[in-house]
Amino acid sequence: PGGGMGGFGGMPGMGMPGMGGMGGMPMGGMGGMPGGASRPQIGKMQAGTQIQIKGLRKSPELNGEMGLISRFDPVSERYICSVDDSEYKLKRENVQQIVNGVEIDGLTSNAQLNGQTGTLFDRILESDRYNIRLRTGPVSVKPANSILPIGTSVLIVGLQNGVQYNGRDATISEVDRSQRRY
Repeated sequence: PGGGMGGFGGMPGMGMPGMGGMGGMPMGGMGGMPGGASRPQIGKMQAGTQIQIKGLRKSPELNGEMGLISRFDPVSERYICSVDDSEYKLKRENVQQIVNGVEIDGLTSNAQLNGQTGTLFDRILESDRYNIRLRTGPVSVKPANSILPIGTSVLIVGLQNGVQYNGRDATISEVDRSQRRY
């Protein structure tokens, strides 16, 4: 729906059925912290995350607009996004996380791209591809041919052992390159 749900994958076992928000595991509420700061929620995009609005039907004029996450509202289960001087409450499937520092890895054709880093700016569900902007221009790769940076919010998909975790939101905390896992 719209651009998908949220979270990014890259190595087998992780994926992002589209864009949307980058969910959060059902733990770690918005509890208060000293100074009025919010406690980060695992799997939720954090305040300041750059996003692009996608898939809105009632306000299609906002599609393509760039903005920032202000916070996640757990009551409405929507992201509060700042675009220019306005704020919008958006479902996660309407928010594409922009991810800097994505590394291309494991390509056999165009192997010269391996090791290059860029910015993931879109997920194409129909073809199961990430669009990544490199210094040399945009490329489209399968999620398995990208390594997402630590801190990226993801939606877990495709696990065969531990299927109970599929569909859960998470945050990448470690990358095991030798096993090609997060």
